[in-house]
Amino acid sequence: MQRFLRPLVAVLLVVAPGLARAQAREVTGKITEAGTGAPVADATVGIPGQQLGVRSNPQGEYRLRVPAGDVAIMARAIGFKRVTIRLTATQSMADFSLDRIREVQPWFNGDYVALLVGGQQLRVSRVYRDNLLRPEF
Repeated sequence: MQRFLRPLVAVLLVVAPGLARAQAREVTGKITEAGTGAPVADATVGIPGQQLGVRSNPQGEYRLRVPAGDVAIMARAIGFKRVTIRLTATQSMADFSLDRIREVQPWFNGDYVALLVGGQQLRVSRVYRDNLLRPEF
């Protein structure tokens, strides 16, 4: 019995990683700036909620391995609004068009200051009236 079991285990150890890789697919595409069509270099593309992702090259192109089946992928870059696209199991290409963030809005309610960029809250700080810097004239 052991004589048959050892070769079977050895074959499974060699074949199993290949089977796991076969369950993933590769998605390619290009990231451009909305309006101009200029490529966005160094944008990050990945699956929302996961730590790993890839960066786009200077031409805005990327190549990402994703699990088989339907999946969402997100592109983001500094100075641009993030975009998420839902891919079906058969899609292998996804292009992104990113809009520049144009508005920066400070918000103050008397006790707190928040910085809103593109409608997304970046930072909230409590402001103490005694620590406010006042210009001296």
